[in-house]
Amino acid sequence: MTVTTFFRWVWVVLALAAAALGYFAASDPMYQITSCEIGIFPSDGITNWTQCNESIVSYLGVAILAWLAVPALMCVIPAVVPRRWVAVTVAAILVFGAFGAFFASRPHLVAYGYFIPIALAACFVAALQWNRTPGNRSKRQVSESARS
Repeated sequence: MTVTTFFRWVWVVLALAAAALGYFAASDPMYQITSCEIGIFPSDGITNWTQCNESIVSYLGVAILAWLAVPALMCVIPAVVPRRWVAVTVAAILVFGAFGAFFASRPHLVAYGYFIPIALAACFVAALQWNRTPGNRSKRQVSESARS
């Protein structure tokens, strides 16, 4: 197995983990991403305890599944295009999205906080991929190394 094939498989596994985490996030109750559990009503449109205990997908609708699928789809990109800069870019976007959830005011964006472990794992994989795969060296560098 080549190094490129190895990293493709690692990104596929990370995409599957992100999809599973998205499913887990969608099934969690609304009080995980709003402040209704401490009795603050209305909280992001939630006006009673019944709505507070509903799952995220049942309260926000199936459109939230598209939002929660974005991190998994982002992890597929480096598997399809196994370039170092692609892996680093995807990891940076995942970190920005996951940690940006702390500053979000909408529940569907706050749900991205679930993907912090995926974002950190993506950073680790991108760093490994950066160090373990050959970079884009210029023709001059290649010819100089061939002469030595």
